Amino acid sequence: MIRLEHLPRAIRESAADRPAPRRWKERLDDARREAIDAAFTATSGRRAEAAKLLGISRQSLLYEMKKLGIR
Repeated sequence: MIRLEHLPRAIRESAADRPAPRRWKERLDDARREAIDAAFTATSGRRAEAAKLLGISRQSLLYEMKKLGIR
């Protein structure tokens, strides 16, 4: 059996610094926020183009923004 003490120091330390697990919904919301932010960055803030880039309708984008508190 491989235990933590058998691993190199760099791996042991990174495992100890890992943040506590978060709830599934929080992770999904964070991923949605990041995707929306990236789409806005890529389209210079144009909502219709950002929605198209994300593969969703403009209305769906607005719904997600409202749900996630994005202005």
